Amino acid sequence: MLLIKLGRHLDSQKLEVKVALPRHLVVQAIAKWNRDDQSFDQKRETVAEKRIRHRAGATGLIGLHLSEQKIGRGKIVTVKLPAHLIGDALNAHWDDDLITKRRSRRRSRPE
Repeated sequence: MLLIKLGRHLDSQKLEVKVALPRHLVVQAIAKWNRDDQSFDQKRETVAEKRIRHRAGATGLIGLHLSEQKIGRGKIVTVKLPAHLIGDALNAHWDDDLITKRRSRRRSRPE
């Protein structure tokens, strides 16, 4: 409940954070935003499919925000992103890291 109240106050602030990203990732994210997905089919989805769709949507929104900014020519560029999209990217990274650790633990178990 407290987290929801905190979120309500933070949301009205439209927080943006300056971040440094490799330019090639910025270009890829912009390309994801500009792509139309002809394979979209609204159906019941598994948890894994929902996670993939959410990540694709977050990636596209990051691309939208990046496409509206001037992008430098260096290998690392400074851009602004809304805090919630940075959170989506970090959650995807941490979730992926947990999945990778689980898989490696399963492989290393003695039979």
